[in-house]
Amino acid sequence: MSSAVPTPDPNSAAWSIYLDNQSFNLTGLDGTPTTITLPELNTFIYSMKTSCAIQGFVLGFGSMLFIVLVALTRGERRRQPIYLLNLASLFFICWRAVLDLIIFEGSYQGVGENLLGANLQFGPGTYTPSIMSNLGNPPLYATVLASLVLQVRVVFSAEPTTRRIVTLILSVAAIVLVAFETTFTVYSIIFQFTTLPNAPYWIYTVIRIYFIIFVGLTGVIFLYKLARAIRRRKRMHQPTNPLHILFIFSCQCLIVPSTL
Repeated sequence: MSSAVPTPDPNSAAWSIYLDNQSFNLTGLDGTPTTITLPELNTFIYSMKTSCAIQGFVLGFGSMLFIVLVALTRGERRRQPIYLLNLASLFFICWRAVLDLIIFEGSYQGVGENLLGANLQFGPGTYTPSIMSNLGNPPLYATVLASLVLQVRVVFSAEPTTRRIVTLILSVAAIVLVAFETTFTVYSIIFQFTTLPNAPYWIYTVIRIYFIIFVGLTGVIFLYKLARAIRRRKRMHQPTNPLHILFIFSCQCLIVPSTL
């Protein structure tokens, strides 16, 4: 049963809501009418604007961190694996942000292309930025996870047995996650050139949950070791103010984002 159309009234909230939720018909790929609603159109526009804003922030912040890391790291530290991996991960983050901004501003990101699938007028070369962005995902995950594994090794440097066990477990977990991401990337690239279905959504869900658990677990390990260091210094009556600040900031970086 269709709802009754309210009486046209420029000063009526009900009339404004009705206007804001109207629908209209367009011709679909198979020639049949396809109904598009204004909320669907608003959602598409909002998602594109939000994506551009996020990637713009990622590019700016990532570039700043890259420059700061290069400027403040001196001497022998520049040859350490953790430094090189962190630098590489920042590069891949900025690389992907630039390509994603190019994609979002592309001529193939219109309403018809996204809501109706009308994109066969574009040649394969049009999707080069998308392919390059996808190819950057596996090495991005690999560098980030490898850096975390090496940092955990440093945390357990005074406990050789524990360090070997934790390193082995985290290394296997990181390899599995990179394998999932590589599979998803291959699916995504093939999808753009063939009629095969896109990657199963469960793979993307597994990658997200897996990555969150991995980063959260390594973060908890860092916090645990830092808390023990603070407690040990208190027993030795040594100052702990910088460690307290680091501990609070680390907790905020783990807890606050999880509530958003």
